[in-house]
Amino acid sequence: MFRRHYLGIELLDCHFKMVELQWRKKRPEIKHVMAHPLPWETSKVDQQFDRKKFVQRLKRLQKEQRIKANQVYLTLGSQWVSVYKPVIPVWIKEHELRDWLYKNVIQKVTKEEVIFDYFSLENLSKNERKVMLFVVSKKLIDSLEEIFLQANLELMQVQFSTLSLFYWLQFTRQKLFYRYCTFRFTVSGVEIGWFRDGQLEGVKYLPLSLFSFCDQQVDLFSQMLNPMVVSSKKIGAFGEQFLTKVHWEMEQWFRENSWLPDEWVLTGEGLDLAALQRWLLREISTHVTFDFLPKGMLSSKLQRLSPEHFGASLSVCLGSLIGGRDLK
Repeated sequence: MFRRHYLGIELLDCHFKMVELQWRKKRPEIKHVMAHPLPWETSKVDQQFDRKKFVQRLKRLQKEQRIKANQVYLTLGSQWVSVYKPVIPVWIKEHELRDWLYKNVIQKVTKEEVIFDYFSLENLSKNERKVMLFVVSKKLIDSLEEIFLQANLELMQVQFSTLSLFYWLQFTRQKLFYRYCTFRFTVSGVEIGWFRDGQLEGVKYLPLSLFSFCDQQVDLFSQMLNPMVVSSKKIGAFGEQFLTKVHWEMEQWFRENSWLPDEWVLTGEGLDLAALQRWLLREISTHVTFDFLPKGMLSSKLQRLSPEHFGASLSVCLGSLIGGRDLK
């Protein structure tokens, strides 16, 4: 039986993750999981990677882990991707929409050469409609594509993190609320996604560093997938700041869209999500759940670590590998 291998790479603020997935007997199996610091040449503000070190790191990981996949499915979050919801005249035809967006939106928000994609949202009125527009620097993608090629890898797809997370939740859950929000935590902030009737309707990134809430001095690069904030005291301190920011965002969202989510889904890394869920359930009336890695997806080698070791830190990367493709 022919068994396909897929390689997912997720780019975060300080590090990147690599997950190799193999499809076996109509089910996905995680073969390898890796997390390493991003090699910066000067300043990450300029998005300048140290290409030589990046290529060497990728080649070393492939050799050490005996990676078989050579096609990369890349995921980028709000730190790298700008998201807009422009209003479009309803008379713009579908085949004209890309050109219209470039001339009337892209050229007004940036002078940089970019790559963009979009999907249509529900019509606002008889005369107007909205689209969800995703914009990323072409310089960044070209740089990454060149790095991958030098490491004998081929970039197949670039996907936005909140959409990858949606594919993952569709795969792992039998039922989601009609209106819900996802909260993807990273060491530097949280990315919120508003969903209604199976469609992404809004995205917002909130800076909120975890380092000030750590129980002790943390070496980020030695334990990238493990929670940094775990004690009930620190979870409570983080939760208070988190809720303050989120309540304001929810008020703004309701003013503009006239609905609020019935479920909050917690995911990401850096926090004990079960502890945060318990804290939130004492503070708010909204239904709160947390994401997790299902048992049975880990290879026999990785099962020694247990799914709890990875928590929800792999969800976005896995979603990009599972969603939108025939993996039979």
